[in-house]
Amino acid sequence: MGFSSTTILPGERHFVADRTHVREGLLTDVGLIVAYREDLRTFSWEAVREVVADRLEGSRRSLRGRLVETAVRAVVAEVLASAHHDGRWGRFDRVSLAATEVTIDGHSFDVCVEGEIAGRLVARIVMPVKSRETQGGGHANLFTRDIEAAMASLTAHQRETGVETWLVPVIIAENWHPDQIDHIREITDELVFIDANPNAIETLPTDAADRIGTLILRVLGAQPEG
Repeated sequence: MGFSSTTILPGERHFVADRTHVREGLLTDVGLIVAYREDLRTFSWEAVREVVADRLEGSRRSLRGRLVETAVRAVVAEVLASAHHDGRWGRFDRVSLAATEVTIDGHSFDVCVEGEIAGRLVARIVMPVKSRETQGGGHANLFTRDIEAAMASLTAHQRETGVETWLVPVIIAENWHPDQIDHIREITDELVFIDANPNAIETLPTDAADRIGTLILRVLGAQPEG
């Protein structure tokens, strides 16, 4: 099938704004420290360096996470474009890809596709995207619990609304325990797991992009163009 993540989306412009926000925030923090350092009972540049380093590290991970989300959204956009024929997307009259994360019953999802028939929402694919350089600190356990809670909530939401819903987590991480991966795969509709350092990922690997594409086309009941 050969889907890629080369589509450029408006959301990518947010990266520039985010970096500007981080830089301005750091300059403000450091400026305040410098201005009031003589009034502080204790002051050391070592402490300031630690604070700045911690904040930069957190910002770096946040920006990297958003880049991965954009790569996933780009793949989804390409799949939807390939499935659009004669004003329809398979069995749907209208399909939309959310520009930002969506919240359903208190649970946030980074990527969301919705399909309508005769103006009524009938199906939804939601994709939480998780990237992590290491598994440390019980991060995998926390994410698994979040997925369990989200799946239970989506199942109840589907019963109440009649909207077909697919939960498809995307995980890009090294050293994620196989038991956790197996469990997430069991409780969700599909799992896309990429065993790699997210810092080395600019676009999704072809097999991961194809997996996402196959699922979306199956839900749409469509065939890719060509």
